Amino acid sequence: MFDIKSRISKLGCLRSLLPLLPALVLILSAGVIVRADEVHLRDGRILTAESVWEAGETVFYRQGSIIASVSKSDVVKITRRAPDEAPLKAASSGAKSRSEATLADSSGDKNGRKITRLILTDGTQIDADAIWEDAGRIGYRLGKMQTFIDRAEVKSVLRDLVKNESEMPAGGSLRYSTGHRGLDQLILYNSVKHDVDPMLIYFVMREESAFNHRAVFQSGCAWIDAVDARHGKAPGCAQHQ
Repeated sequence: MFDIKSRISKLGCLRSLLPLLPALVLILSAGVIVRADEVHLRDGRILTAESVWEAGETVFYRQGSIIASVSKSDVVKITRRAPDEAPLKAASSGAKSRSEATLADSSGDKNGRKITRLILTDGTQIDADAIWEDAGRIGYRLGKMQTFIDRAEVKSVLRDLVKNESEMPAGGSLRYSTGHRGLDQLILYNSVKHDVDPMLIYFVMREESAFNHRAVFQSGCAWIDAVDARHGKAPGCAQHQ
């Protein structure tokens, strides 16, 4: 038979649990771990990226080897990924040993890293940490610095190459290093392109910004142009920075 008293008793128990519902939801949601950085935009879109950083009024995000940006005013919030969980123990010690051996073989030289190589029309090669494309030009990052080059000057782009840092840039000479081979290549390339002593470019970059891409190089370019003028050369640094 239908037991009315029993049903009423069960409903009373359920009602007593209602105040605990928000806490239960929080406990369940705490188990959800964000595996990537997320940029939440005002238009409702969510951009998933491997890393996100801010510079002034701009938010940059990296997806693979591509770096893009959005205005900070368009961003509602940025969700950072949680630290990776500790790896689980392998069921078989033999399988674990084989996987570790494979990882060691694939890592190779400690100096090896993946780069994107820009081959220019004059034969110059620039090894960038990441590149992204803009209208009429290609942007690339070298260490802490970011810059652009006209698309017409780029012959081809080779992605996901393994670069050994012990390799020195071909051609030219640089008695000091920035600590990043790609930046050294950029200095040598511009020294040949604009007929400027590479050491002059090196010291100006060091004094102006300590090789930081967020710094403004206008005063440094003015100094280089003044040096060019004293040597009878047409100033051209500022218009190419």
